Formats: sequence, structure tokens, C-alpha cells
Amino acid sequence: MTVVRVTSLEGALRAEDRRLLGEKLTAAVLEVETGKDTPESRPGVMVQFEELPELSWFHGGKAAEDLYEKQGIFGVTAIVMQGPWTSALKAELSSRLAAALRDVARVPEKHAIWITVHEVPDGAWSVNGRTVRIEQLIWAFESDRQATIRALLESTDGAG
Repeated sequence: MTVVRVTSLEGALRAEDRRLLGEKLTAAVLEVETGKDTPESRPGVMVQFEELPELSWFHGGKAAEDLYEKQGIFGVTAIVMQGPWTSALKAELSSRLAAALRDVARVPEKHAIWITVHEVPDGAWSVNGRTVRIEQLIWAFESDRQATIRALLESTDGAG
């Protein structure tokens, strides 16, 4: 389960950009997190777009709209279940999310895309008030990631 939240200035993304980004960001998450993009695993990824009105984003104490073109500032937060996330996989996810934004939203290379990856501890995610654990979703992962998840679960057995 993953939530990708894309924050931008109001008007930076057109409706067709959001549709295409929803698709590309979902694929990027699945390819990195689970090792495969399958129809069965797609419902586990949610993409949300948040547009901030003028004077709602400051960078270095200055209003973002005074520093960048509208399409030149984005923040992305990926909220992921604790699992196979090595530093290398987090870096790959960040790279793919940034590439999708640069491609679809036409973000100039000179502008930074701020990305953070937050891991939610196993047992701290729920849907409809019911806890969802990563071991329930292990079927969606490639075998190398399953091994990483099993090792993680064994190392924290009894801690959650």
C-alpha cells in the first residue's frame, strides 16, 4: 500500500497532466516497490494531487511564485508500508517519480523536485478500521522483495 501526494502551485497541472501522472506514478511505485506492475496490485497505490493557492508555499523565506514558474515547483511525498525499502530502492523510487513529473508536467531541469519517502511501520496502516499488515500483501511482491520482507518480519517478530 502506497500513497503518493503531489503538491504544486495552483494551475501548475492540467487535468490531462493529472490523469497521465496518476498512471505513470502508479507504475513507478509498483515497479520499484513490488518489482512488477500488475492489475492485481494497482489498487494498492493511491495518487493524490494537492494544489496550493498563491502565497501558500515559501522557499527560503520567499514566496515560491516569485522564485519559479508555476510548473517549476513540486513536492512529492511517498508514504509506503515498511518492507523491502533499501536506500537504493528509495533512491530509485525518487528518481522515477521525478522523471515522471519532469516528463508530464514539463518541469525544467533547473528546478528542484522535493521528494520524501516515509515508511509506515508494519501494523500501523489500516483500511476501514482494520489493520493491514505487509505479510497479507506479500503475494504482490517479486521473490527478492518477499525475502527482504520475511527477514524484516523475523527481525521485528514480537515487536509489533
